[in-house]
Amino acid sequence: MRPPEELGSVDWASLRHGLRADASNVPRIIRALYGDDGRSARERVSPLWVLTRWNEV
Repeated sequence: MRPPEELGSVDWASLRHGLRADASNVPRIIRALYGDDGRSARERVSPLWVLTRWNEV
């Protein structure tokens, strides 16, 4: 996996995710996976699951 610093090099607003909205919120969700704020892995992955629930990433 590439480091989260490289997420800024993608034009996320031009992409769509499973909720049929622009993907500009995806970098924030991915960066949260790297966090260490006491949240469980399940809590960290949950937002990604919502974005991919229709398998349209």
